[in-house]
Amino acid sequence: MLTATLALISGLLFGEAFSYFPVTLSLSILLLLFLDRHFFRNPLISMSVVLIWGIGFFMHQMISVPSSPYDLQRYIDQEPLKIRAQVIEAPRHAPAYVALQMKSLSIFSQKGDHPASGRFQLFIAESTIPFVYGDQLEMTLRLRRPKQYQNPGTFLYADYQKRLGIQGMAWLPDSKNIKKVGEGGNPFLKMVYQWREHLRLKIRKTIKDPSASLLLAMLIGESGYLNDETREVFTNAGLAHLLAVSGTHLAFIALLVFAGSRWLILRLPEHMLLKVSTRKLPAQWASLPTALTVTFYAFLAGGKISTLRALTMILIYLFSIWLGRRRDLNISLAIAALFILLIHPRAIFDLSFLLSFIAVLSILLCVSWRQKKTAASNANKPLETAPPWVKRYILKPASLIFLTSLSAAIGTAPLTLYFFHQFSWAGLISNLLLTPIVGWILIPLSLTFAALSLFTETFLLPAWHEQAWSSFFRFTRFFADLPGADLHFPSPSLTLIVLFYSSLIFMLSTGKSQKTILLTTLAFFTLFLGWGALRLPPEKLRVNFLDVGQGDATFIEFPKGQTMLIDGGNPRAGKYAIAPFLWQRGIRSIDTLVTTHPQFDHIGGLPFILQNFKVKTVWTNGFPHETDTFRTFTKTVEESGTKHLVVTREKPSQSIENCQFVFLNPSERRRLPEDSLNNDSIVFRMSCSQKQKPPVSFLFTGDIEKDAEAELLKSPVEVKSTILKVPHHGSHSSSGAQFISAVSPQIALFSSGRNNRYQHPHPEIIERYKEHGARRYRTDQEGAIIIEIDDGLSISTYQTTHPLAIKWSGNIFTQEWENIKKLFIPF
Repeated sequence: MLTATLALISGLLFGEAFSYFPVTLSLSILLLLFLDRHFFRNPLISMSVVLIWGIGFFMHQMISVPSSPYDLQRYIDQEPLKIRAQVIEAPRHAPAYVALQMKSLSIFSQKGDHPASGRFQLFIAESTIPFVYGDQLEMTLRLRRPKQYQNPGTFLYADYQKRLGIQGMAWLPDSKNIKKVGEGGNPFLKMVYQWREHLRLKIRKTIKDPSASLLLAMLIGESGYLNDETREVFTNAGLAHLLAVSGTHLAFIALLVFAGSRWLILRLPEHMLLKVSTRKLPAQWASLPTALTVTFYAFLAGGKISTLRALTMILIYLFSIWLGRRRDLNISLAIAALFILLIHPRAIFDLSFLLSFIAVLSILLCVSWRQKKTAASNANKPLETAPPWVKRYILKPASLIFLTSLSAAIGTAPLTLYFFHQFSWAGLISNLLLTPIVGWILIPLSLTFAALSLFTETFLLPAWHEQAWSSFFRFTRFFADLPGADLHFPSPSLTLIVLFYSSLIFMLSTGKSQKTILLTTLAFFTLFLGWGALRLPPEKLRVNFLDVGQGDATFIEFPKGQTMLIDGGNPRAGKYAIAPFLWQRGIRSIDTLVTTHPQFDHIGGLPFILQNFKVKTVWTNGFPHETDTFRTFTKTVEESGTKHLVVTREKPSQSIENCQFVFLNPSERRRLPEDSLNNDSIVFRMSCSQKQKPPVSFLFTGDIEKDAEAELLKSPVEVKSTILKVPHHGSHSSSGAQFISAVSPQIALFSSGRNNRYQHPHPEIIERYKEHGARRYRTDQEGAIIIEIDDGLSISTYQTTHPLAIKWSGNIFTQEWENIKKLFIPF
């Protein structure tokens, strides 16, 4: 069974890679089969494995190729369309919106309605809507590709959603123009989700935050009310897995219900106990109410992939108890994975599925290894002096909890490092102490009160819940605040990760010694945590124009190791675009932080950077702005103790290594109107010398508009530059013809967001730079743009260094060769 599961997983993953390297992978598979058949007397790869592998491969091809000429993929980023779609999951709520998972049914056009295929997420900017699971809705909307930041080290959210089968997303300001035209869905799920909604409303009405948001997330999987601070606390404490109802919750519930049911059956009157025992043992009868309870709870919690994976495994295990067969958790895990992947092949790309599957596999392998070692050592060990009850009720459970916590943390650490750059050592302790409290006490009690609250107008004992969950949150914050709990590291290579998992499975399966396993694991984690952490000077000037959506952020690495960050995008960009890029580059400190002007899309992300990186000096234009964004930035600068310098045109030029900085704007006398934040942007020219070739110059312009451009042209300072960061994201209010002629850039860089509401960069401005002969690059289309200076100038972009899916209408050999070359381009 395990072999079949691995074969199916291999086929699905091969199908994904086949989209980029079809020729190379096909030849490799044929060569592998040829060698297996001709060089081994007994082939290592059986035909049944090949068949299951082929099923996985063709399943991937079926789900990745549009099944209808009216597939939603055709309508992404196009004009608004009228669509009929069905709500296929329980609505997800947040304070400012409700999210619906939609399956398209038909699309309306001038020729009539046509059957459509595909799924999308619909966000409605209301806290409550009149629609539920199963409703069929008609609406007019514009489908967009989910936003993602295309920088090295960042999580590619849009690509991730596409692999999960989500073609697009749409926002609507309200539900007024949505028309309900029918109903459908599973009657059982409709009933369960109705109860789920009743519980949500009662909890929100009677319990205060943060207790209410924690209770909703951990009890029924409604995590939309969790704020960023709460999520960050749980992540740093190594307890983020508790914020989603998954295997941990279901396992504790199953154990409690099973033990309670068995206890009640054994307390039946003797004649009744004898009668039921003639058919099945008490443990077998106890498996029935346990199965019903965990199934109901899994769907009450929203029925997500991680929850269904755990449910499937538990049901298989309970079924084996009912049949009186040998109970093997490894087989249960394999069947659960096989069952889920056959029904939902895209689950192989779901991070929750991968993390939970690997966590459970690690626990099972470690526990099995420990049991074998304990059995072998007990045969040669003298009688223990500890009382039996101490061993049974204290030592054995404590050691089991510690082993499961440690093995799950070690098993999932490489993936969390790869995707999120984080390793929380505090989780080894917090899981040992706090996870049992949640599983054995808080969740069962809250679930019991939730069941009773279905028959009352309010949620029972709200004061107790507030006190209990707020206390739990305080304990979690204690672990999150431990020194070094939130350390971040560059992502290790996939090759190293695969090698680690292969070695770990081999050592545990073959019963290697504890010393061998510990030393090998320690060696791998030394490589994981040290991968790129020891940052060496780049020995060349490297200017990174980052993709931060609608905003600006440029990170400069000087040849001898000094660093400078110019602007920081919006608050989301600071955490999800800039910080992951810096962690991936092994950056832990920033020498100079420049804020060109105090607007949301330039300083919004900088508080996160100041809180998570050591910043030595901050440059600002000295002009305040009465907004919450500016006040938060100013407060964070003061709290961090960072040195603050005001930069104006009158400030003398400065040098950083081989680069000279000349400041052109603003004037300390502020001759432009006081309400012109854009025109008060810091503008400076950076000229960097080379060994043999002429200097290369950069002009950074912030968001200046034509008034400030005219002021620059009046000054005697040189503005002509090799590379221009285009003013104000390419707005039509900037980039006048005279300014472009004076700068005469060879390269013009536009920093803007995909499909932004301002329509930046303006087509007229793009054409204006084209007429002046400048090469044009855009972060919204090409992702991060990296310029390296080392006796020459080289440019690479995120898009040009990452493989693209093969287009079968073109020359596949040429396309694949380009993809292969990209694998060896450092970025």
